Amino acid sequence: EVRRGDWVDKSIDQVSKEYPGEDMQRFLDDYDFNPAGGGESVNEVQARAKKCLLEDVLPSINEGECAVVVSHLFITRSLLSFAEPSTPVAEISVPTASVSTLEFTG
Repeated sequence: EVRRGDWVDKSIDQVSKEYPGEDMQRFLDDYDFNPAGGGESVNEVQARAKKCLLEDVLPSINEGECAVVVSHLFITRSLLSFAEPSTPVAEISVPTASVSTLEFTG
C-alpha cells in the first residue's frame, strides 16, 4: 500500500485540518506530491510497484506458470498502468475486492 507518512490513521477531514494544503485531491492531482512525515508520492508508489514486478515477481515465474499478487488499490492501479499507460493511475478504475489480470510474454 501507499506509505502515507503522517496521514496514517487520520480521516480525510483530519488531514485537511492538520496539514493545510495537503489533501487527497492534491495527492491525486500532483503525482510528485509527498504527504507530510515521509509519505510517498503517486510516482514513487508506481516506481516501487514496477520495480517489485520486474525484479521479484516476473523473474520468479517459469514459462507456463502464473503468479497471484494481492494488493491494495494504488499498487493494483500502478500495476494496471502498464496495460493502460496513457490513463493517469488515479483514473484507473479498480472495484473493491475485484480480480485484475495482466499477461506478460517474453
